[in-house]
Amino acid sequence: MRTPSHKSASKSRVGYNTRVQILKTTEHLPQELVAAISTTLKAGGLVIYPTETTYGIGADAMNQTAVDKLLKYKKRREGKPLSVLVKNQAMAEQYVELSKHAQTVYERFLPGPVTVVSLGKHMLAKGVESEQGTLGIRISSHPLVIELMRTYPHPVTATGANASYKKRPYSVQDIFDHLSEKQKGLIDLVIDDGELPHNEPSTVIDTTLDDKAVILRQGEIKLKKKNEVLSRSEEN
Repeated sequence: MRTPSHKSASKSRVGYNTRVQILKTTEHLPQELVAAISTTLKAGGLVIYPTETTYGIGADAMNQTAVDKLLKYKKRREGKPLSVLVKNQAMAEQYVELSKHAQTVYERFLPGPVTVVSLGKHMLAKGVESEQGTLGIRISSHPLVIELMRTYPHPVTATGANASYKKRPYSVQDIFDHLSEKQKGLIDLVIDDGELPHNEPSTVIDTTLDDKAVILRQGEIKLKKKNEVLSRSEEN
């Protein structure tokens, strides 16, 4: 894919694969970055991008070839779900069934660092939903991601860009230091925003039960066991 505008893409200084395109947020306008991400996603590529928590890795969640490529990158066992980005609640409702618990979480915390797990409608590529047919939804508060999802027509995967069981990816260096050459070769585009604030990953809330919501992972938003908000993480 051709680099947008006349500015040149950065290349290998920290062991990147030579074919990967690296665009720094300090050297390109947001609309140029969004155009590059969209073009790569539409072509079935994988994109590493910054979020309000850590770096994520994106694939078009409706493109089976792209999702298979992502699962190969993550080395995930079959059946372990991927979360996806959507633009807003209306877009989410195209892909999941929203319970009353889910609607409450959406109203109070989204956009923001919360993943809401709901029953999926089985409209995405195989491997995105869990074996139980559930799907995690993210509505990001990161400006670049907001702009991407404002125009991109499909959900985009929102899983962390680190290889499974490796350290949280707060910089592109963090990611590439723990990848094999084969994994590096699967990446098509990197949006390098430098070192991100060391925020916790998103809080993950399962809203598929009728009588309660279940916290699967505590993140920046701290919740009590009865789904009552405590506070945002004081570490941030």
